[in-house]
Amino acid sequence: MVATNAFGMGIDKANVQTVIHHNLPESLESYYQEAGRAGRNGEKAYAVILINTSDELDSKNKYLNSLPDIKFLKNVYKRLCNYFQISYGEGVNTVHNFNFKIFCSTYQLPSLLTYNALKTLDRTSIISLEERFKNSAFIKILIKNSALFEYLENHQKKALVMKVILRSHEGVFDHSTEISVQDITKKTKLNEAEVYAILNSLNKAEIIAFESSKTDAKITFIEPREDDKTINRISSSIEKFLHNQIQKSKDLILCPLCGSDDIIKSLSTPALSSSKNKLSAAQVEKDDRGDKKNTSSVEVNDKMNKASIILRAIKKEIQKNSEYVGNNFAKEARSIKEGETKERSIYGHGTNKEIEELKDEGINILNIPWVPDDH
Repeated sequence: MVATNAFGMGIDKANVQTVIHHNLPESLESYYQEAGRAGRNGEKAYAVILINTSDELDSKNKYLNSLPDIKFLKNVYKRLCNYFQISYGEGVNTVHNFNFKIFCSTYQLPSLLTYNALKTLDRTSIISLEERFKNSAFIKILIKNSALFEYLENHQKKALVMKVILRSHEGVFDHSTEISVQDITKKTKLNEAEVYAILNSLNKAEIIAFESSKTDAKITFIEPREDDKTINRISSSIEKFLHNQIQKSKDLILCPLCGSDDIIKSLSTPALSSSKNKLSAAQVEKDDRGDKKNTSSVEVNDKMNKASIILRAIKKEIQKNSEYVGNNFAKEARSIKEGETKERSIYGHGTNKEIEELKDEGINILNIPWVPDDH
């Protein structure tokens, strides 16, 4: 099977044993997620990267070419709104099941660039994109109870499936009801293909009305549809991000605190700048040309202290407005997502593995440096 790095979108396959990268992933985080698509059934799995000396340059160029610009973002956003038939000024907090493959096919959009555009809209809080593969199935029984059981007496395999549905779902005689094909397969010991074949056969015989669909994501619209205006509000941050990625790929970007070019995505902090801590225009211009400026230890300490003040302010706000759940953070986050406990802001501790698993499940979290109060 050959796939792009958007393999998780539209592929419901847990028994992948080996993932082989023909090209370098764009980041360690991407490699972790992509290689992690092997062995999801719990069996032993392998991840392999094939590389040569030219791969680093090729990887940088391909990454930069896969970043959506403002024009493409506007196009994808408009298409997305049209796809879900959202009217101008509407759509806030509406939730939609999403089939990525059908969306790209409908509008003839390149899959990788479109995937990155959706991730950008998610990162900038225009939409919330939760990647998850789901088979939805709905049935309604079209004949009377007595006629159904008379029919099933002569069709034992179909009776096995229908009896599970009747025991598990009320109202199937009255209205279209969502059923879990996965639960049916577990209880009947039939495979998924057999269950679908039986349900389609009953549908053809007009015993039931059966509809099924496959989705690979869930999209929630956070902003109302305003087409270009919606994207214009984030255009400056997108352009800055694109500029930084280009500069970073050419080793032309430096951290103003320590002079490092090791830049990673981190917590966005409030703009608490003043005339004393702003970089001068001359220094910015010099940094943009790629001339690494040696910063004295005094200057570095001063800037690190100011960064610590900002982080402590953020920490104080979190402690004031959120509930501390300690080491139960991952468990509580899942309970809130599933609606098992009330929705609220929480903070606590989690391992790197727990954090990655929560992100994979589409749970929005922030990993924040926890600065000690007395330092």
